[in-house]
Amino acid sequence: MTTDSIITYEKSSILDEEKPLIFDTSHMKNESSILTQYIWTDDEKPCVVAHKFHVPLIDLRVFFSGDPAAAEQASRLVGEACRNHGFFLVVNHEVDANLVSNVHHYMDRSL
Repeated sequence: MTTDSIITYEKSSILDEEKPLIFDTSHMKNESSILTQYIWTDDEKPCVVAHKFHVPLIDLRVFFSGDPAAAEQASRLVGEACRNHGFFLVVNHEVDANLVSNVHHYMDRSL
């Protein structure tokens, strides 16, 4: 499938309005080749079927239990998740539900 143009929108900081950014592929019609640094390797290309992804789950209940060995194990799991995935899901963190709701509300607002 070929795309003639790709349009995205950039928010203008001056007038607080959106301006379209357009990448027009017709500019490349006279190019005989694409530089290799711009060609995606097979593992970077989008796939048709999404692979299941394991999100590491970190239970912070052990930090509040007072068991140093369990807290150390949770710390190891956090380190492993950061090294292997770059993120993790935290449960039993004891953060107030209203605070979490407010954070989500403000995250969803347009900047």
